[in-house]
Amino acid sequence: MRRAVWLLMCLAIAVAAASQPAGASLRWVWAVDDGEKIYQDDTDNPLKNGDGNAVWDGTTVSLFSGRNEIVAFQLILEADDDGAQGVDVVVSDLTNGTD
Repeated sequence: MRRAVWLLMCLAIAVAAASQPAGASLRWVWAVDDGEKIYQDDTDNPLKNGDGNAVWDGTTVSLFSGRNEIVAFQLILEADDDGAQGVDVVVSDLTNGTD
């Protein structure tokens, strides 16, 4: 659980700035859990806005696990019509919010 909270804090910071329609050739940034299949042209997926999404509420990634379990998610970067160029995904230092 601590590892998931630790990862969540980091991801919240990294994704928060990108949770709204983004610049830099990106139309949108969102996330789903590791079991979802998102097709390349699925730009109207209801999970994008957090509707029924287990890990994304529209602004924040939330992960839950038991101790020593591995959790994962997928970050979807939706490019505009010109394609995504010069896009970097940066993750800040990880911290544990429960300590």
